[in-house]
Amino acid sequence: MKNMRSARQTESFKAVLGPVWKAVAVATILTIALILLFALAMKMGITKEGAIPFVNQSIKVLGILLAAFFATRKEGRKVLRAVLSGVLFILMGIVLFSLLDGRFVFTVSLIWDLMMGALIGLLAGMLFTRIQKR
Repeated sequence: MKNMRSARQTESFKAVLGPVWKAVAVATILTIALILLFALAMKMGITKEGAIPFVNQSIKVLGILLAAFFATRKEGRKVLRAVLSGVLFILMGIVLFSLLDGRFVFTVSLIWDLMMGALIGLLAGMLFTRIQKR
């Protein structure tokens, strides 16, 4: 009888991270485009300042979903890749905005954002895995 191994047993952590980094990069670029579009809408007076917190969270969630979607396209440990992509997407945002601001300030909201990235990545990974099986 053939030695049947599942993807879980054969896929190394390095093989998991390759698609995750690509997914995070694509999601980050698309998110930056959304941020620029929102800034343009604010400059043109289409949206008001009161919408900033809602749009900010919406863009974060959309970015996590995009990262999870692109990370789960390859066979293997899809849910793990989705969770990692959610967390790494948030970390990438923290690093980029800290570089733009010129300083890093640790706040409790960073921990909440990381947990949000993991949770939404987990749920998205389970959903996308289920959808792709059909």
